Amino acid sequence: MVDTAGIEPKSEDQIVESMYEQVQIAMDIADVIVFLTDIKQGVTETDKEIRYTP
Repeated sequence: MVDTAGIEPKSEDQIVESMYEQVQIAMDIADVIVFLTDIKQGVTETDKEIRYTP
C-alpha cells in the first residue's frame, strides 16, 4: 500500500513535481488504485484533471 498524500497535477514547485513523479511510479506498479476525496468538499476541479494512462 502506498499513500501518495495527494496529487497536484499543475505546479511549478519542485517538491510538488517530485511528489507527482512518485505518484506516477506508484500507479504504474499498482494492482488497484483507490481514489479518495473529501465527502464534504466533493470532487474538486483539480480532482477532475487527474488522469492515468499506463
